[in-house]
Formats: sequence, structure tokens, C-alpha cells
Amino acid sequence: MKIDNPSKQLWLSVVIMVAISIVGTTGYSIIEGWSVLESFYMTVITLTTIGFGEVHDLSVHGRIFTIFLVIVGMSVVVYAAQSLTRLIVEGQILKLFGRRKMEREVKRMKSHFILCGFGRTGRQICEELRKGKVPYVVIERDEKVLIELAEFRINAVQGEATDDEVLIRAGVKTADTLITAVDSPADNVFITLTARGLNPDLHIVARAESSDTEKKLYRAGANKVVLPHAIGGRQMAMAAMRPGIVKFLDLDLLRDEYGVELEEIEIPPDSPLTGITLQQAALSQKFGLVAIGIIKQSGSMIFNPGSQTHLESGDKLILFGSLDQLKHLENLIWDDL
Repeated sequence: MKIDNPSKQLWLSVVIMVAISIVGTTGYSIIEGWSVLESFYMTVITLTTIGFGEVHDLSVHGRIFTIFLVIVGMSVVVYAAQSLTRLIVEGQILKLFGRRKMEREVKRMKSHFILCGFGRTGRQICEELRKGKVPYVVIERDEKVLIELAEFRINAVQGEATDDEVLIRAGVKTADTLITAVDSPADNVFITLTARGLNPDLHIVARAESSDTEKKLYRAGANKVVLPHAIGGRQMAMAAMRPGIVKFLDLDLLRDEYGVELEEIEIPPDSPLTGITLQQAALSQKFGLVAIGIIKQSGSMIFNPGSQTHLESGDKLILFGSLDQLKHLENLIWDDL
């Protein structure tokens, strides 16, 4: 099996060198009847070709064994030197330590998002998560993409997202949401199925290429399935027929030019909003926010809720307003608990 990763090559060289040292020490002890210390000393000076004198005169069998030890040992030393040189030349020592630091950071993450795949769709998802200041980690198998992610200081885990161990390293058991947007429909289904088995409470959003795959993803455990082609087609049609509505719903435009946001805020237990009506909450008067919808715990949605609509713990308010206004409300909800 060919190993292309220079860091793995270097570790393999170290393991082989340790094994040869053990074989050499054992060999001299058996062949020459020397002590363990003498045998180990002879092995070290032979492998390193330092050139010190022999501990004792060698027998014919001892000399043959020494020749074997020199040939094998020097081969491993050359192999290790090449691996180390490649690590230094390619700057992979720094990458290795940087990746270790990143993995430690990922282990400490909780209630974060996991993104499987950093293709065209994944890049756009990352941009939106960054704008929303959501903690997230990317699972990606391509070494070149991982280098790019490291340059942008994006937490990433290398490997196949279909692998249980890789998902666990990405913190799937403590994550809040997983988004699978890899190119293969079959992989998206398998990732969804695997992640659901590892974390039954995980919110899973999956990408589908067809209605047939969409059904399979829901059966596999996805909470929401998105068909990018269908969404893109509808948006293009809307842009042609109702350009004003599309402009109004362009969240990037609203955020960048007008400083307003469409946000979802969940009412936590024992919140001051629990058990009162929208009129009593006075979101518009106190915070300048507009409630355009409420998602109940049952999953049902109330559009354009009336002033007498009661708020309950676990409800998710869909609010429209500036970032400062939304932040003010969030601080009030949590600070009063």
C-alpha cells in the first residue's frame, strides 16, 4: 500500500526504526550472548553509522547480522530523511501542528453546525454561516480544499462524511445542526442516515437533486430537504415576473443596504414572553420589531399572527427588524431568566 502523506511516512519510519532497534538488541543478545545494554549500544552505533568500535569481537554470525542491520537501518533512515525534507519543503510541519490545534478546538465545540462538503453549494453555506456568526466545522476529504480552509481559519475535519468516526471527530454528538451538501445523492442519504443514528436530536438539512432523492432523505431522517435547482428556477421565474418582491426578499440586500434582518428567535423556558399575547409583548412599540410568523413546537406555523396570539415556551418567533433591535430582544429574553 502506497502512503503519499509525508507526515504518515515520517511516523511509519519512526515505528520501523524502533522495531529494528528491538530486533537488533534481541539479535545481538541471542547471537553473541551480550547484555541488553551492550546489545542496544551496538545496535545504535550500527544504525547511526557513528563508527565507534565494536563492544566485543563479533562472530561470523554476528557480522552477517550486522550487515543485515546496516542495510535495513540505512534504508529506513534515508526514507525518514526524505519524508522529513518533504514535510519541511511543503510547509507541512506547520500545517500538521495547525491541524492538531484545529482538532482540539473542534472537540470543545457544542451546539455548532456541521457542514459536509465544501463545493459550490458548501461555499455559499459557509458564507451565510459566517455572516450569521454561527460556529461551524466543515468535513472535507480534499487536501487542497483543507489547505484553503486553514488559510481562512475555518475549522475543518479531514475525511469522508459517511464515516462514523469522522462525524464523531466533527462533534456530531454535541452539534445542533448538520448540513449535508456533497455532490453524490447517495452519500447525502448515507450521511443523513449515519448522523441520525449518532444523534437522534440533531437537526439535519440535506441537499437533493431530484424528488426521488428527496423522499429517500426524509426517510433517512432529514428534517428539511432542499432542492437547489428547484429553488433557483423559482427565483429566476419570480425575478422575471415580480422583481420587486424578489428585491424585497433578498436578505443580502436588506442586510447590507438597509441594515435589517429576518431572524428566528426561540422563546426559552421561563421567559418573560411566555404566557402573554403579542399585544402584551409589544414587540413593535418596545423594540421596533415586526412579528411575521410563529412556529409552534408542534411544527405548525402561524402567518401574520394577530395581537391576541398567545406566546408559549418553545415557540419560534419569525421577526423582521434591525440587528440591534433583534439583539436587544435576545438580551432581554435571556438576561431576565
